[in-house]
Amino acid sequence: CASYAIDSNVLIYGNLNNWNNNQSKPFIKYSYSLFDGGIGYFTKIGGHGRFEIMGGVGYGSAVSEIHNDIYVDSNENLKINAYYLTGSLQADIGFVSRYFDCGLGLRLRELLPVGSYSATYTDSNNRLLIQKIMPLTGQSLMLEPGIMIGLGFPPVKLNIAFGLSYQLNGLKVNPYYGPLYINNYFTIGLTVNLFREYPPPSSLR
Repeated sequence: CASYAIDSNVLIYGNLNNWNNNQSKPFIKYSYSLFDGGIGYFTKIGGHGRFEIMGGVGYGSAVSEIHNDIYVDSNENLKINAYYLTGSLQADIGFVSRYFDCGLGLRLRELLPVGSYSATYTDSNNRLLIQKIMPLTGQSLMLEPGIMIGLGFPPVKLNIAFGLSYQLNGLKVNPYYGPLYINNYFTIGLTVNLFREYPPPSSLR
C-alpha cells in the first residue's frame, strides 16, 4: 500500500494485493489479485488522535480449481475463472505518536464478478461424462473490520495488521471461507514517512 497526503486533510492511496494457495489432497488451487485506489479525508482528534474516511474503486482477478474423487470410477473438477470490479468505503480511528501507532478500521466492499464457472465430470480413464459451464453473475458485499499496530523510529515504522472479512451475500468468491463465510488476513509492512511528522493511521492497509 502507498498513500500520500496532498494537503493537511486530503490523501490519495493505492493498494496492490496478491495471494496464492495450493494443496494436493484434495487438490485445491486458488490465486487472487487486486489493485484499488482512491481518495480520503483525515483529521486530528486532540494531540494524538486521528480519524480518516476513504473511498475507492479497483480491479482484480481470481482463479480457483478443485478436484474431487467422488467415486472409484469418476472424478469431479470445478473451476472459477473471473475478473471483477470493486468499490469500497472505509473509516479508521487511531492513536499516533512518535514511536507507536494503533488503529481500528471498518471497510465495506462490493465485488462485481464477470467470468465463468465450470463443472466437469470424467471417468477413471479421463473420458468426459458431463460438463457444465455457467456465467458468473450477481454481486458480493463484504464487511471487513481490522486492527493495526505500528512500532518504530521516525521516519520508518513496522506495521502489523489483522482483520476479518465477512461475506454478507452473493457468490462465495473464496473456497477457504468457513461455514459463516468468514475469512481473515494478516499483513506485515513498513511505513516510511517522508513528508509529515505523524501520518494518519489506517488499519486496513
